[in-house]
Parts: sequence; C-alpha cells; structure tokens
Amino acid sequence: LGSDYGWQLVDIEKTGSVPLDTRDDVAPLPPGEPLPRTELVAEDGSAIVLGQGQDAPTALTYIYTRCPDPTFCPAIGARMAALQEHLEHGRIVTVTIDPEHDTPERLKAWGTAMGADFTKWRLARAEPLKLQDLALYGGQHVTADGGRISHLHRLLILDAQGRLIERYDDDRWPLDRVVAQLEGRPLPPRSEGEDHEQR
Repeated sequence: LGSDYGWQLVDIEKTGSVPLDTRDDVAPLPPGEPLPRTELVAEDGSAIVLGQGQDAPTALTYIYTRCPDPTFCPAIGARMAALQEHLEHGRIVTVTIDPEHDTPERLKAWGTAMGADFTKWRLARAEPLKLQDLALYGGQHVTADGGRISHLHRLLILDAQGRLIERYDDDRWPLDRVVAQLEGRPLPPRSEGEDHEQR
C-alpha cells in the first residue's frame, strides 16, 4: 500500500479479528439473578441442566479442546482439577465455546487428559444459539479467527437454584472462597491486598 509521501506498507499480517455484529439483548448476569435454564449435552452424551432447575451448586467455566495457549484452557483445566478434589456437594460444568469441533467424545478425551472425575466435573456442549446466550450471560466475549478462538477467563459460581453468587474474571480466584461458595460454608476472610490469588 503506497502513499503520495514516498512511504509504503509491506508485509501486512492479519493478527486477529473482531465480530462485526454485537448483541445488546443479553447482558451479563448480575449477582442474585438466575441463569435461564439451558440444556447441554455432556461428555457421555447425556443431557444436563445448567441454570434454573440445575439442583446443584455449580462452577461454570468455558474452554475449547484445541486451545493452543497453555495460559488459557489448559490452565483452566488444571484449576478445575484442583477444585474438584475439594467438592462434596458442588459440581463443575465446563462448556466448550467450539461446539462444531468439540463432540462429546473429544470433550471426554480432554477431560480425561485433565484428570476429570466425571462424577464431579462435567464437560458439555450447547447448540450455537444457546451457547451464544450462555457466553453473554457469563460476560464471556468470544471471537474466532480460523481455528483459533479468543476468549476471556470466566468462572461463574451458581447456587443450587442457578442464581449467580459471584463471577470471577481471571484465573486467580481464591480456591478456599470458591469451595466455600459451592459447599455452602462460611466464607474465609480475604487477606489484605488479596483479591483473587490463592492456588
């Protein structure tokens, strides 16, 4: 691309993309509000319910199995593997943001590689329109560029009725606080200057 001033742009490289259309009909869920009932297909092909009618406190996260960045989906998986060891009543539901690729079989293989105990940690997929709503309710913004999907760290804690208790917007959430929220225990005090970090 040349100019009248003697300079030109060469070796232009596309580094990403943004969605052309944005939706404003679904806002991130505020604390205390229930997530609308959403039926998902789990890693074993069974149906599971997320949101209203779910009947179990739930930690909701988002991943995709071919994620190449170790600081995103594999890191989320490692944190969920640690979290599941502390759960007696709560459960984890990890939803793929790549449902066209992530079949139940691929989700099961990814979960197995992450050390998932499928009695506590379910991996699931939703149809694209349901997934879009589920992502927006979670404050999750997703853009796709070829096979790579850009997304944010999100952890939503829902009570047994599907109401949002708290949303964490990075991967440094305090393990003891999340366990207490899922198990219905008193919340531990926060350390001074500590917002999230405790692994």
